Order: sequence, then structure tokens, then C-alpha cells
Amino acid sequence: MPILLTKETRKAIELLIKCRPSTIPCENNYVFARATRASTQHIRGWDCVSENVREIEESLKQPAAITGTKLRKYIATVSQTAALTAQDLD
Repeated sequence: MPILLTKETRKAIELLIKCRPSTIPCENNYVFARATRASTQHIRGWDCVSENVREIEESLKQPAAITGTKLRKYIATVSQTAALTAQDLD
């Protein structure tokens, strides 16, 4: 998916790619690449979230309630709230 980046963001991404571990093949074009020698695939965000939920599910009341859709909605809401001025919050 094409995206627009600021110069600073582009430099940061280039640094991430430059400092990759040797386990990621040079042919892997993904910024968030899988760190296995044979993989040319990316890390799937949901796999990371579900693995972390499994690690702490004993302390969660409803671990099944944590879904990608709900997380995206929560992040959107928090981002919008953080962008409001004090007057808008009142």
C-alpha cells in the first residue's frame, strides 16, 4: 500500500532496515520482516497481539474480547481525544 512519509520518518525506516539482524534475508522488502532465514514475509500484527494476550490471559477478565477491530477503534478514539484542545474537552 503506498503511503506518504515525512523525510524524518523515511530516514527512521531506512535506519530500521539498515540495522536489521542478519537472520532477515536482504530480499525481504518488508519493514517489519520475519526474522527467519528463509522467510520473505512480514510479521502479522494480529499474531503478535494474540500471543501477548495468551501470556497475560489469567489476569484478564475477558481475553476473548480483545480483537483487532476493537483495538483499532480504541486507538482511533484515543488518538482523536489526544488531539482535542482543553476547550474542546470541556
